[in-house]
Amino acid sequence: MDNQIIPLEEKLIDFNGSELMAVKCNDGNIYAGVRWVCNGLGLTDNQRRGQYIKLNEDLVLNQGVKKISLPTNSGNQGVLCIELDYLPLWLAKINAGIIGNQDVQERVMQYQLKAKDVLVAAFMSQPMTELQILRGAIDQIEVAQRMALEAKEEAAEANQQIQAVKEAIIQTDRDWRRWVNKQLQRIGFKLGDYQGIKNESYDLLKQRGRCNLDQRLDNLRNRMRTAGSTRTQLATANYLDVIEAEPRLKEIYTAIVRELSVKYVA
Repeated sequence: MDNQIIPLEEKLIDFNGSELMAVKCNDGNIYAGVRWVCNGLGLTDNQRRGQYIKLNEDLVLNQGVKKISLPTNSGNQGVLCIELDYLPLWLAKINAGIIGNQDVQERVMQYQLKAKDVLVAAFMSQPMTELQILRGAIDQIEVAQRMALEAKEEAAEANQQIQAVKEAIIQTDRDWRRWVNKQLQRIGFKLGDYQGIKNESYDLLKQRGRCNLDQRLDNLRNRMRTAGSTRTQLATANYLDVIEAEPRLKEIYTAIVRELSVKYVA
C-alpha cells in the first residue's frame, strides 16, 4: 500500500499583499498550494493552466508535486501542492522577463527570492503541539481504516460478481438433483453398488443423447475458470452440472433414472 500523505497543519500566510496556503504533512515536508502561488503572482487563467501543465510534465518538478486531500466548503478535495524544496526551482523556471505586466514581473522576482523562506519560517516559528501530533496520528488511522474498508467492500463485490457469473453458467435445480440422487441411492443400496448404477445411467445418456459428457464437463470447467471460480469449485463440477445445463439432456436423463428405478427397485 502506498504511503498516504496526511496533512497535519495547514496555514494561510500573508506574503507580498496576498495569501499563500501551506500545509505540513506526515512525511515531514511542507507543501505550498499551487493555486495560491499562481494567484499571488497575478497570473492569468491561461498562464495558471500553463503552470499546472509544466508541473505535471517536468521530469524534476513532477517529483515534488502531490495532490493532498484538504477540507473545503465542498468537503475534502484533492489540492495540487508542491514541496517547498521544489518551489524555488519552479519559480525560477517562470521567466519574469517574458511577462508583459510590470507588476507581475516584480511579484515573480519577489516570490523567487523570498517565498520559500517565508513559508518555512511560518512553520518553524513554533513546534507542533501534542494535539496536532495526535490529530495527525488519528488522521492516519482513519485513512488506513477507510482504505481497508474500501478494499473489503471491493472484495465482497467481486465475490458477488463471481458467484453471479457462476450461477449463470450452472443453473441448479435442487429439487431435481435431490430426486435424482435419491433414486440412484435407492437402486445402489438394493444392488450394493451405488457407483456402478451411476456409471450405468451416464453410459445410457451418452448413447441416447449422443453426447460426450467428458468433453462437455471440460468445457464447463473452462467457462468457470474464466469466470473466476476457485480450484475447489472447479473440482466439484460434475456430470449433473453438465446435464442440468442443457434441457434436452436433462429430459433424457430423467427418463433414464425413472427406467432404472422401475427395472431394479419396483
